[in-house]
Amino acid sequence: MKKYFKIILPFLIVSSLCSCGTNNVNNNIKNAIDKTNIYLNNNEIDNNMFSYYLQDILPSSLVYSLDDNSYLIHYKNKSFVYQNNKLEEKSNQSFNYVDNYEKAFSFPDGSLVYTKGFSKANDGGNACLKVSKNLEISEDQFYLFDETSSKYLNLISFNNSCNIKQLGYIAEDLNVSINESMDKYSYSTIYVPNGNYRVIDNIEINKSNKHIYAYNAEVYSDDSYNPTEGYNNGCLFYIYNNVNNIKISGFNVTIKVNKKLDDPLLGLMNLRDAEDVSLYNCSFYLPHEASIYSSSGIIDLFTNWKNVTVKNCHLENHASTAAGGGIGVRDIYKKGCSGATFENNYLYCNCKDEVIAVFSGGDTSLYPNETGGGYIKDVLFKNNIIIGDKPDENLGPRVVGLTVGYLLSPVENITFTNNYINMYAANYLLLYGKAKDVFFKKNNVKINSTYQENLFTMFTHNSYADEAFSIFAENNSFELIENSTIFTIAQAGEEFSFINNYIKGKQICRVFDSISTFKNNRIEVDTISKCVYHNVKNVEKNNISAKYITVVFEFYNLNIQSDITISDTIETEEISANLLMFNGDSILSNNYSVNFNKFNFSTEKVDSNYYYIAYGTSSLKDKMTINFINSSLSVFEDSKHNFIANDNDNMVEINYIR
Repeated sequence: MKKYFKIILPFLIVSSLCSCGTNNVNNNIKNAIDKTNIYLNNNEIDNNMFSYYLQDILPSSLVYSLDDNSYLIHYKNKSFVYQNNKLEEKSNQSFNYVDNYEKAFSFPDGSLVYTKGFSKANDGGNACLKVSKNLEISEDQFYLFDETSSKYLNLISFNNSCNIKQLGYIAEDLNVSINESMDKYSYSTIYVPNGNYRVIDNIEINKSNKHIYAYNAEVYSDDSYNPTEGYNNGCLFYIYNNVNNIKISGFNVTIKVNKKLDDPLLGLMNLRDAEDVSLYNCSFYLPHEASIYSSSGIIDLFTNWKNVTVKNCHLENHASTAAGGGIGVRDIYKKGCSGATFENNYLYCNCKDEVIAVFSGGDTSLYPNETGGGYIKDVLFKNNIIIGDKPDENLGPRVVGLTVGYLLSPVENITFTNNYINMYAANYLLLYGKAKDVFFKKNNVKINSTYQENLFTMFTHNSYADEAFSIFAENNSFELIENSTIFTIAQAGEEFSFINNYIKGKQICRVFDSISTFKNNRIEVDTISKCVYHNVKNVEKNNISAKYITVVFEFYNLNIQSDITISDTIETEEISANLLMFNGDSILSNNYSVNFNKFNFSTEKVDSNYYYIAYGTSSLKDKMTINFINSSLSVFEDSKHNFIANDNDNMVEINYIR
C-alpha cells in the first residue's frame, strides 16, 4: 500500500500541475484575444489586423494568419489554432517552425514554413512563407530567392497586409522603413510592431488606400531630425497628392531636444489634397525645450481636404510657439473643405495663437490683398479635453482661444459639444467671422482671463468680418477661475443666441451688452461692476445673483433701434444706489420703449442713503418711456424711491402696470 501511494502521488501532483499550467496558458491567450477584439473595435481597425495586434498584446507570443479567419498562436512553447471563437491546442510537430528566413529554404517545394523572426528568432519579423520553385505572388509583394536551391520564399499575406519587420526593416529609422515599404510594395496595410523607433524625416503618404497601424509604437525624433526641404516639413505624417482612404493608428511620438532648438519635429499630421483620412489612438509630445518661433500645428488640415477624423489622441505642445501650434482646420488655397471630426482627444497647448483655428481662404496673412474664397463646412469637436495654457511671459498673452472663420471666406456648420475646455486668453474665448450655423453646446469651460481685469469677452463677432448667421451657445457651464473677470458675455448682433447656460465667477463688468438673444441662463458672481444690461434687445427668463451690483441698466451713449424687453430675476445682497443710469454724452430712444415685463429685482441693502429708479437725465436727447409690467422692484417700489430724481425736463415717462 505504501509503494502504491508513493507511485501514484507524484503522478497526481504532476498531473495537477500540468493541468493548472495549461489552464493558465489558455486563459492568458483568451484574455489577450478579448483585449485585442476590444482594441480593434474601439479604434475602428480592420479585422485583418487581428494577428498583428494579438502578437503585441500577448507578450512572448508569435501569431500567424492561416487564412482570413483562423490563426496559429505559438505561446509558451505550445501551438494553438484560434478559429470561429474556439481555441484548440495542436502539436508543435504539425507546423514547420524555423528561427529565420534563411532556414526556410531547406524545406521542399510547396511547404509552408513559420519563421520565428526575419534574421533571428523574436526580432519581430516572424512570418508564414511558402517555399516554391516559382514566384507565386506579384512582383510588388515581398519574396526572397535563393540561387543555390533555385527556390522562392513567398510571403503569405491575407487582405494585402504586412508587418514592416517581415519585409526586413529591423534596424532602419521608421520613416525609411515606411516610406520604402510604400514605394516598393503594393501592400495596402502596413503594421509597425510594438517597439522604439527613431525618425529623421517625415513619413510621406502620397498614395491612396494606405493604412499604417501600430500598437503603442514609441516614436521619437532627436537632434538628428533633418526633414526634406518643402512645405510643412515638420510634421511626422505628411499626407498629400490627391489621395484617399488613409488610416493611421497607434503611434506615440515624443520630441527629444538636446542642443538643436531651432528645427524640431513640430507636429503629428499635416494634410492637403486628401480625402477619407483617419488618425486614431496616437500621441504627440513637444517639450518646452523645443521653443521655436512658429509651428504649423500638431494637427494641420491645410487645404483641399474632405472627411477627416482624429479620435482618441493625446496631443501636447509645451513649446510656447509664437504662431500656430495647436489644431488648424484651414483651407489656405481656397479649394473648399468639408467633414472634419475631432472626438475623444486630449489637447494641451501653451502657444500664443489660438489653440484651435477654423478658417478659410485668402483673407489670411498669406494673401492680404485678395477678397476671400474657398469654404469650410461640417466640422465637429466632440468629447475632447482642450487645455489652452498660458504662453511664456516674453510672448505676451494669447488673444483668443478658439477662432471660427476670419473676415471674408465662409465657414459653416461648426460644432463644439461636450468638451472640457480650460482656456487662458486675454480677449476672447471664441471669435467668429464670416460664419453660419456655429453650435457651442454642452461644454464645461474654465476661463482664465487674469491678464487684465474686465478685458475678456466670451463670444465676439469680428467687427471687420462679413455678416454671420445662426451662432448658438447653449447648455454650457462657464467658470471664471483664479479670480478672473470678464467684460461681458458677448459682443455680437442678432445672429448670436446665449441660452440655458450657467456662469459662475468673481466679477462681470457688463453682463448683457449686445442685441443678441439671452434666455434661461443662470449667472452667479460676486460683483457686477458696471451693470447687468447695456445694449440689449430681448432678455428673458435669466436668473442673476450677485453679492454686489453697481446698477441694473446703464444707458451709456445708447442709440436705441428697437423696443427693449427684459423679463429676468435678479437677486443681490447690495446695490450701489440707483436701479437705472442715464450717462454719457448722448442717449437716443428714437421713440422706442424699454419694457421690464415680469421682471423681479430684490436686494438686501442699498449702499447709498439716497437712491431712486434713476438720477439725472441730462444725457437724453429725446423722451423715453419705461414700463414696469407685473414687476417687483424691492426697495425701489415705495413712493420715496420709485421715480427719477433730477428729471427737470420730464424726459422719462415711467409706467407701473399691473
